[in-house]
Amino acid sequence: MNKKNLILASVLAVLVIFAYIYQGPLQNSKSRQEKNNNFLLGLQVDDINKIEITNQGKVTKLEKVDGKWRVEGTKDFWITEDLTGQIKEASEVNFEIIGKNKDKKDEFNTGETGIKIKLSQNDNILDEFIMGKMANDFISSYVSKADSDNTYSIKVAGLNSTFSKLDWYDKTIFSSNKADIIKLRLQYPDKQLVIEKDGEEWKGTEPNDFEVDKEKIETILNMMTNLRAIDIPVQSFEKTGFEKNELIVQVTGENGFDNTLMVGSKFVSEGEEDERELYYAKKGNSDNIYLISKEEKDELIVTVGDLK
Repeated sequence: MNKKNLILASVLAVLVIFAYIYQGPLQNSKSRQEKNNNFLLGLQVDDINKIEITNQGKVTKLEKVDGKWRVEGTKDFWITEDLTGQIKEASEVNFEIIGKNKDKKDEFNTGETGIKIKLSQNDNILDEFIMGKMANDFISSYVSKADSDNTYSIKVAGLNSTFSKLDWYDKTIFSSNKADIIKLRLQYPDKQLVIEKDGEEWKGTEPNDFEVDKEKIETILNMMTNLRAIDIPVQSFEKTGFEKNELIVQVTGENGFDNTLMVGSKFVSEGEEDERELYYAKKGNSDNIYLISKEEKDELIVTVGDLK
């Protein structure tokens, strides 16, 4: 190799080494430095089994049970959102600093007006932060620590819309296919009505045989397969009146299909006066307690004459 080629080879080698350093270790170092803004970096997400969310003064406590999230203190109010996945993603992405002035944190809702999120393993707090409003890209969210002047933008889809919820209870009582119903039973304190499907028609079989106008039971069938609670009360059976069994409605079908609704006493608010007239309700296979309207309750109270 002549001197000229040797020089060119040496220059090329230097350029290759520089490119490697720039693209490899240097970039990795830069990436790690950027990720150092992420105050959730290193969070052991799988250890989290309790989440406390304070939003507009309302505190919601969630607990992890068998890999799923449930409203603490209830038996069956489960959360459908992937909270663990979203927190894990937040602990891995870059945090872009967008503000360093504590006095301006409220512009991003990362000050006193923000949503306070506390992540714990039993009684041990693993981390806590404040989540502000959604950014202009409608994907990113603003976050901060309570004792920090800095506000960051993090790009985690759905994070803001999930944790900004005020109501974590699933109000769905029934969501089924009306076509599956072949039998309707209405139980009252002094009587029971049974209506069964015969082909495309419906007929009464209890207390005796009677004709049934299909349109007149449509409201009941619709309600028993598509019903949402108006509100969720304190989960205590005291004062619900379920033990009286005054109103029980059941629809059944093939392959074990069974939607049963128990309606109890009128709900009386112990706090501010509630102008709504609501009634306690629960499903036959769950201890979740719901509130339905008086109009919905009244639709379920019918006579043989009403159905003809």
